[in-house]
Amino acid sequence: MNRRTIEKYLQKAQKQAMNSTCTNWRLGAVIVRGGKIISSGYNRYSAKMEKFSRKYNLRHLFSLHAEMDAILNAAGNIDDAIMFIAGIKHNGNEVYCRPCYNCLKIIRHTKIRAIYYQAKNDIEVIIL
Repeated sequence: MNRRTIEKYLQKAQKQAMNSTCTNWRLGAVIVRGGKIISSGYNRYSAKMEKFSRKYNLRHLFSLHAEMDAILNAAGNIDDAIMFIAGIKHNGNEVYCRPCYNCLKIIRHTKIRAIYYQAKNDIEVIIL
């Protein structure tokens, strides 16, 4: 995947982040397969957390992360897809978007093959 395409999907993820109601930072995620966005999500406080907490035996989760929301919103199989994560702080600056331990655990379970995310000065990737 070339840099221009990666940046395009990161911009789409950042647009998703604008829907977030979280005050400190807003994150968005899109899931892409075959050049098409098949799901998207953003971080927020949600009753959907209980579903994830039970399914993946997670504790101390206070908000629905963008990655989890995108997985929940997926209409079908997301195997071999690629996830893009981007965000902004409340002051408009970009935010470091590496998935947390719990999100990585969930993403590995879904068989997504790669995650591209905003880092401090560049784009980073996790190949799964």
